[in-house]
Amino acid sequence: MDNELLYWIWLAERLGPANKYTPELVEKFGGAFEIYRADAELLTGFDKDGNDGFAKLEDKDLTDATAILKRCEKLDITVIPFCDPQYPKRLRGIQKPPTVLYCLGKMPRFDDLLCVGVVGTRKMSEYGCNAAYRISYGLAKAGAVVVSGMALGIDAVATCATFSAEGAAVAVLGSGVDVVYPPRNSKVYNELKYKGTILSEYPPSTTPTRYTFPQRNRIISGLCQGTFVVEGDFNSGAMITARYALAQGRELFALPGKIGDDTANGTNTLIRDGAHTVLDVNDILREFMPLYDRSINVMKLNGLKIDGYDAAILKKYGVATDFVLKNEEKSRKLINDYNKDVQAVKDSCWTKKVTTAEEKHEISKAIRTLATKHQRDAIPGYKPGDLNDLGTSTKRFLGILDKKALENNRNFFKSLDIVMNDGNANVHRGTKQYNDIIKDVDKLAKLTHDSINVKDALKTDEGKKLY
Repeated sequence: MDNELLYWIWLAERLGPANKYTPELVEKFGGAFEIYRADAELLTGFDKDGNDGFAKLEDKDLTDATAILKRCEKLDITVIPFCDPQYPKRLRGIQKPPTVLYCLGKMPRFDDLLCVGVVGTRKMSEYGCNAAYRISYGLAKAGAVVVSGMALGIDAVATCATFSAEGAAVAVLGSGVDVVYPPRNSKVYNELKYKGTILSEYPPSTTPTRYTFPQRNRIISGLCQGTFVVEGDFNSGAMITARYALAQGRELFALPGKIGDDTANGTNTLIRDGAHTVLDVNDILREFMPLYDRSINVMKLNGLKIDGYDAAILKKYGVATDFVLKNEEKSRKLINDYNKDVQAVKDSCWTKKVTTAEEKHEISKAIRTLATKHQRDAIPGYKPGDLNDLGTSTKRFLGILDKKALENNRNFFKSLDIVMNDGNANVHRGTKQYNDIIKDVDKLAKLTHDSINVKDALKTDEGKKLY
């Protein structure tokens, strides 16, 4: 057992969370053990508010601290005291820094990396969900650390997006790091535990209360150079975090919303009062690029197109909300329609001999109508490539053709492509045109990889030779 950690835990328990005296005490005495040894006379003068906070320091009982440290060792929880090199320098500078931090997972290099807090309401809109996912994904992909509170709604979506981008995700809890709250986010918690970071100033086994959440919000903003508020009304916890960020001298960002919407009242007010408006991830990154050009790589965002939330990812981590589930139900109905329409066009192409320009035009028109209809009916949050259980024909018509699907359906795809372009070839098995098509599609298959879009493959130098 580390005796030095024991005294730090004792000090944290005596002073309590969100106390403002730790920096002063450390400056005068040097460390927790020296404070433990100090008598009442030496502590005189620190209790400027006239409360009995320092009277508790006269209690030298280490029983509770010993039990906490043993539990931390048992659960592989790292204890990071105020004076530890791993303790973030930015956090030391806030008004009420935690005396100790309890950590599950790997502690990021907070002092060397750009850290952005992403917070918002638990009762998010679909618009807010899309924005939180898209911006968080971009931040993580570029190399920023995404910090949130693991709450329902926006916080959980931001963390899931960071997982998807294979970035660094940090959650600051209003409970002990071994307490999963809310229980619905248990899958998010487990992923954070092994692939991210979970922090708290509360000792293990501490259950959350109405007071612990606002207290932890100062840590979220304190760890970060900037805080992005996605959605929230005037009285939301996200607005508390925003106020902490301003008090700590941090940059504040907000997503504009519809005037009058409850979820947008807070963010619109922040923008009116001077917060940076965020329409794109670069609105955040450009504020910090001169300072973090070594750790942030905006080139990774080139060609990246994230229109909104990825429903498959949200479902994987149990974060799917009502609108996500409704969209899934709608998507399955549309997928069934897709497959019926695809089969009808497929039958047309293979059972009807195309000889006249009018017949070619009719097939071309049917294909174009089909493509236009399904593009119009696109489901928010559902990418065709994610719906692997719903048939290759759907993926084919939505432009997501992996190598296997291309090889299995090459003649059909090629026949449709020829008919849709100019109908110059009449594709039937055994004909010279058919054999030439097979050779071309074989070449095209070699240009494609697991999920590359065939349209993009055709733009390559080799692809251009095929047409």
